[in-house]
Amino acid sequence: MQAEREEVIAVKDLNFSFRESGEKKSASLKQILFNINLQIGAGEIVIMRGPSGSGKTTLLTLMGALRTGATGELYVLGENLIGASKETQVQVRRQIGFIFQAHNLLSYLTVAQNVQMALQLASPSQADRQVCQEIEKVLKTVGLFHKLNTFPENLSGGQKQRVAVARALVHKPRLVLADEPTAALDKSSGKEVVDLMKSLARERGTAVVLVTHDDRILDIADRIIYMEDGAVQ
Repeated sequence: MQAEREEVIAVKDLNFSFRESGEKKSASLKQILFNINLQIGAGEIVIMRGPSGSGKTTLLTLMGALRTGATGELYVLGENLIGASKETQVQVRRQIGFIFQAHNLLSYLTVAQNVQMALQLASPSQADRQVCQEIEKVLKTVGLFHKLNTFPENLSGGQKQRVAVARALVHKPRLVLADEPTAALDKSSGKEVVDLMKSLARERGTAVVLVTHDDRILDIADRIIYMEDGAVQ
């Protein structure tokens, strides 16, 4: 009998609205998410699918403590993010690896420095030697150790995205949230990226939630969730 997975995300009756005309109190509210109920366990890979505007990215940013204002319950890594303090939000974010369609590398930093910045933000007390060891290890994992001192402008699109993956994984997060991580990659590079995330889930028990329209990577999912008009179908 398979052991029950530790719960990493637990969503109950989650709703989210925003004001259509900025922050004016007189502006009308538009509801984006409707009564979302969802549980995701440690080591589970979940893909979220659905048409543009269905609420996938909004839900992902709420899970990542990157957005506030929802109602209901949203437990991530044991913390209820509804009404959470800034300190709690920061503490939760430090345990999450974020991967976005745009790699968002800093052009004036080398590959190693881009990864180092993420590690030091997540684990500021780590000694310099530990930091160097972790950076070298994760860059070997993504096949970019030989690009350690290279600047982003001298990398291919696939290499940049692999650096973004390394940056997201270097602090050994308990949760990875990825928004269209393979959209700008060719088939080979896209497979490398998702294989890395799959290895992380299997080896470390990291939960992975991906928003994607990429049919090529559906086979890595333990579960596929379909969203439409702000609701899970």
